[in-house]
Parts: sequence; C-alpha cells; structure tokens
Amino acid sequence: MSALRDVRALESVSDPELETLEHYCSWRKYAEDEVILTAGHNDRSDVFFLVEGRARMAVHGGDAGGITFVDLGPGDMFGELAALDENARPITVVALSDCRVAALPHDRFRGCLFEHRYVALYLLSHLATVIRLLSAPAETEGNRSGPRKIYAELLRRCSPDPEHEGQWLVAPVPRSGDLAQACGADASAEDAAITRLASQGVIRDCGHALQVLDRGRLEALVEH
Repeated sequence: MSALRDVRALESVSDPELETLEHYCSWRKYAEDEVILTAGHNDRSDVFFLVEGRARMAVHGGDAGGITFVDLGPGDMFGELAALDENARPITVVALSDCRVAALPHDRFRGCLFEHRYVALYLLSHLATVIRLLSAPAETEGNRSGPRKIYAELLRRCSPDPEHEGQWLVAPVPRSGDLAQACGADASAEDAAITRLASQGVIRDCGHALQVLDRGRLEALVEH
C-alpha cells in the first residue's frame, strides 16, 4: 500500500498514480521539537504530507497579527498556500513527536489539482478552513485550555461502537452547550472545538451519535 494512501487530500487518487507521486516526493524525518517549516521562508514551495507522527502548526496573521494553533496528525497536509502563489509561507510547523513527512514539489501538486477534481474540491474545503482560522481571534496558551476541556469531555463520554469493532461513539449527540457546561468551559470554546474536530476529520455527526474517527488524535489534543 502506498505511504500516501492515508493522506486525506489524495483519497480519490488511484494506487498507481499515488506511486508516481511518491516518486516525486522527497521524504524527510524530524525528531520531536524539531522545526519542520518556518514562517517567512520563500523556498521551493513544496506541499507537505504528514505520513507519521504529530506536529503543531502556528498560522501567523490572525486578528491584530495574532497566531492560531492547529494540531496535525497522519494524513494531514500543510504548505499548500505557498505552493499556489509561491509567496512566503505564513506558517511555522514544529514536530510534537518523531515525524515522517513527504514533500511534493508545487508543480506536481498543481498538476494533481488539474487531473483530479476531487483533490481540487478537497483543497477548496481545506482553504475555507484556513480562512476561518485566520479570521478567528488569535489563540493563546491561556485560552487553549477551553477547547482542551471540550476534547477531554468528549473522551470521557466515548464508548465502543457495538456495531463496529475498534470504533468509538459519543451517544447521544450532545446538545449545544452541554459539553461546555459539563467541563466548565465557555460555549464559544465548545463551538470552536467541535468545528475544528469535524473539519479535521476527527469526529463525524451521524445524527444519533458523534462518531469518533480518530480517538488517538483526540487523546493527543487533550495532552497538548
């Protein structure tokens, strides 16, 4: 199986085409706390796919020039903005654990967008999430505790899915404000946390329950 098979942006790409993309990637390993990417650099504008490990991305340029933090896990993509416009990067990415990263040249990434409409659609959705992050109030270490409380409360309510081995559910779907009230967080922190988890593919609303698609990542968000 291709090492890029779990990259969400490339889910619609066939295995033979993924193998071709792998050929063009440069593969890099980073140790915990090592800087993967630094804001302001105008480099070769590669697009990065996190294949193994966890990382934290600091998005520079929120309200009043603030910084918004996003935690990344296997299957996530970053560096796509510079690949599209070839300007300086607005992000800094630091490894939270040992990481393995695939760097795809921007011209190959652009070619993939032209050849695969579902990759292009994924990118549009991804960029919409980035825009929302940049327009949101700057996140600091102090106010990151609110979302972390929400993540912990979701974990507390997780139970094994009786119909699907290895999967987890939060049932029933919490009412708006319920999680925040239970853990002493603000309602705004609950909204931000749920939106982030859904946009990053960690949870999915199934109507009768919240399906936890990546419990390990949810645990990592609580820890960091």
